[in-house]
Amino acid sequence: MVIPRERGLPTVDLKFDGISFIGPDGRIDASNVSPAQMNVIFTYLKHEYGVVNISYSEPFLVIFCALKMDIPNENERPTCVAGLIAIWCVAGQKFEQYIGASGRQGEIRIDQRMLKKLQKRKVPPDDFILYLANRVFIDCEALSFMWESLIVELPRVNARKFQARLRRLPHNIKDAPFTLRYYNGPLPNTMRRYDATEPPVAVAASVAPNDTDKARVKPFHPGSLITSLDMERRIHKCASVGIVVNRGPEKRLTSSWHSWTEYNSDFPRIFGWLDPQRRIVSRDSQGPANGKPGIAVGMVWVRYRGTNTALLDLENGIRFANVFPNLNAPARTLIASKDQELGDTYMLDSNHAGLRQAMGYGTRFVIARPVCEPVAPGTLNPMCLSHLAIISARHGAFATGSSRLACHPSVREGISGAVLLRSGDVTRSTQTPSQVMQRGEVAAQVQYVHGQYKYRASPEYYLVFADFFDGMIQEGWDIFQPQEQVLSGWMLDEVNREAEADQDTEMTEDAEE
Repeated sequence: MVIPRERGLPTVDLKFDGISFIGPDGRIDASNVSPAQMNVIFTYLKHEYGVVNISYSEPFLVIFCALKMDIPNENERPTCVAGLIAIWCVAGQKFEQYIGASGRQGEIRIDQRMLKKLQKRKVPPDDFILYLANRVFIDCEALSFMWESLIVELPRVNARKFQARLRRLPHNIKDAPFTLRYYNGPLPNTMRRYDATEPPVAVAASVAPNDTDKARVKPFHPGSLITSLDMERRIHKCASVGIVVNRGPEKRLTSSWHSWTEYNSDFPRIFGWLDPQRRIVSRDSQGPANGKPGIAVGMVWVRYRGTNTALLDLENGIRFANVFPNLNAPARTLIASKDQELGDTYMLDSNHAGLRQAMGYGTRFVIARPVCEPVAPGTLNPMCLSHLAIISARHGAFATGSSRLACHPSVREGISGAVLLRSGDVTRSTQTPSQVMQRGEVAAQVQYVHGQYKYRASPEYYLVFADFFDGMIQEGWDIFQPQEQVLSGWMLDEVNREAEADQDTEMTEDAEE
């Protein structure tokens, strides 16, 4: 029996009565589903969607259709089945269980004190990551812990040189509770890529952006569209807004920095300046109308260090509600990465791409190696010897059910800046998604999403990377809660009424068409 979906979850969240890969302890494991129950899942998918085969590749359920044309559209197919993220592929494709390639040499031993810090399906501590970066993989650009694998991201070389290097690398770390893999260059969809290149323009668009100017007539909210402007006050890039945060009297709106990357290079130190002429390019406008910018909602003040998060100063008179109307849930507090578990589930609510479900999959540690000036010719600076490598950034990796999160260019761009609201907590497995979402725990802010891949057969193409709020939490920032805003009362009801009115308007327009 299929369980009806909860309000606030995508229509394609598919659950079965008494069948789930998630056990009573909240953990995902194949042993939680018997062969007979697996057959029940397959029979249902075959009858409803014409599926020809399914396979388990934790935390994914890989679903195969005979032909590419048989795969249902994204808004018509399950994104989550019996607790697993659903991946849709063409029959005959082999879905790789692990990211990257394995080394060809024997296993290596490391310091036993470091091994004792490791636990199965737990993100390793910083000192273990730095140990590997300084003593084992001394030229790695990032170390990514993904589910039950550690991926060493090496400097990109051609395929022949990469294969030659694999022959010299160890295939395992003795007694480590994870597999060891290697990747040629940075993983897809990582921050480095969108800073370096423009995404290719998609041929077709399966998702249309929502360009409504909500700030003009009512409070706008997390996931609403904003646009950055160029010096001629034309639309430059799109992004989503996150949430309003405060630290004492200081109040800021979070969004995505990528909209201003170019201007930061062209106009150094422009952000935070009071000169109106210089602040033109740091202006955010809400919802373009007829290709023109909407109402001005704020100015970019600063890029939060080590992240893709921009902090905006709201214009006077702009109303913002820290609630998710499509999820019927508030935004109450920021949660640190240490308080999140692999397997936790999240909802991403963006006006540009709609509701999306994601699962905590891992953490990517970006490694930097500062260049040390010699204190004398031919000598090293002793201050550089203790830490040759540092962790310059820490990004959350979240698994989604689509390698093509949204193929319309402005949709891909616009989803950047949206935040992830926790909807499932493996440490409190008895709570329903609605109960978890009412806690209002905002976990991370999405970085830029390329999303140009479709029906790829490897896990890395199904990941979205996001910035944790750890640094902001440590500095005293949290989600702004005005005294008059009772989130379970009038404010949430008002936003819900507005969302229902918008939906009624869209249905009327569709009927007229």
